[in-house]
Amino acid sequence: MYGRSEPARQDPRPVSEKAFQHQCIRALITYLSGHGYDRPISPKLLTTPTGKEFLYIVQFLFRRVDPNIKFGPKLEDEVPVLFKRLRYPFPISKAALYAVGSPHTWPALLAALTWLVELLTYEEKADLAKSGDFDRDNGHRVFFDYVGKAYQVAPVQQVKLK
Repeated sequence: MYGRSEPARQDPRPVSEKAFQHQCIRALITYLSGHGYDRPISPKLLTTPTGKEFLYIVQFLFRRVDPNIKFGPKLEDEVPVLFKRLRYPFPISKAALYAVGSPHTWPALLAALTWLVELLTYEEKADLAKSGDFDRDNGHRVFFDYVGKAYQVAPVQQVKLK
């Protein structure tokens, strides 16, 4: 119907669980430190970041998406729109960006940053595959990386041989 929008989707990830948050923080630190983020970064800082630190991280990540991106003076207004353009499946409110480090807003913002890091990592691997390096390796490295991660995630089961 006209004028009616879809209801906001609920994030199925366990964003409020501490273990999930720590995993997201590790992934974010790994990506930032491996891609030339030039500001201090630590798990403590990412447990309750300031709004300013969050905006530095967001700017850095969006510049990885588009190096020519221009940000206006009110970045808080632009962030939800940019995530929406990238088709982030969950809404980000402007109000959450004014209280970034609070316990009720930070987990969802951290999950959004982690999603963006996963998107950028996927893009890097896709570019690598297009460049021909993937073919020279015959895909073995990518396959073994995948299998290694699968073994880390999957529970170990004993198999009985007859």
